Amino acid sequence: MNAKLITGLSMKYTLTFLFLTAFCLTSLNSASAREIQSFKDSDALINLTQFLYDVGEDLEVSLKISDKKVTIKDTSKCTTSAAGEALTLFEKAVMKVLRYYPDEDVPFEQAMTDLNDYLNNVRLKKCLFEKETKQSLVKTTYFEDASGKIHLRIDTIHLKSE
Repeated sequence: MNAKLITGLSMKYTLTFLFLTAFCLTSLNSASAREIQSFKDSDALINLTQFLYDVGEDLEVSLKISDKKVTIKDTSKCTTSAAGEALTLFEKAVMKVLRYYPDEDVPFEQAMTDLNDYLNNVRLKKCLFEKETKQSLVKTTYFEDASGKIHLRIDTIHLKSE
């Protein structure tokens, strides 16, 4: 009878240990998961995007940034890229605008952190596009991950002289 009691307790402790281990692994996995699933999840990215839109009308070369998906018609203009390249391009583009319109209230550092979380250090497809109208030339650099869940679009808009 004592052996059955000891075996029952061992089984109880083993099951408890397995349950706690599974719980801890699930907690660690969700802790490492991306918190930023789109620009809408980041106040800093929303504020920065709005700032770029607001000052864009006053610049000869303006910038528009979004996480909107682009339909790629010609994949010959695409290469493989690291998330770090997307972050660097984003940073350089925003810094050019901030040189003309310095604003300490723009949450640039937090936006960089959130964008890094959003891009999740994955390999990206990088595509380059151009669209010309009577008023402007829009050069687009577009990044997308293999799963189609991560999108970063950086439009550089060059106004034409009249």
